[in-house]
Amino acid sequence: MEPNQSIVFFDGVCNLCNGFVQFVLTHEKNQTFKFCSLQSDFAIDFFKQHQFETLNIDSVIVYKNQQFYIQSDAAFKVIDELKLPYRLISVFKFFPTVLNNFIYKIIAKHRYKIFGKTDTCWVMKPAHKQRFL
Repeated sequence: MEPNQSIVFFDGVCNLCNGFVQFVLTHEKNQTFKFCSLQSDFAIDFFKQHQFETLNIDSVIVYKNQQFYIQSDAAFKVIDELKLPYRLISVFKFFPTVLNNFIYKIIAKHRYKIFGKTDTCWVMKPAHKQRFL
């Protein structure tokens, strides 16, 4: 892995999270991010190596510039790298973080009920294979 590589860690069984990753792959300005399921051996080892505890985190986790971001901060790090008009969503980062995280937590808490879970991996395009860890 490159030293300044940005990684989006996501819940690999969550349909919403998988859809989010597919959306980012399609609408990213540049190929900024690598992607990794939170359930993967790579993720488990990576968090252990960086002494980052994920036990009580119900969030996409972004590792960028050698820092971890969770909840709405993580989402905005990704949104900032999208093409227009999708990047305009980042206007909401000027709302209080506590409000953004409150909304994020509600969605995260109910994501399986609303969007469901999957037992199988989605089939990625061959061009995206190198983007996954």
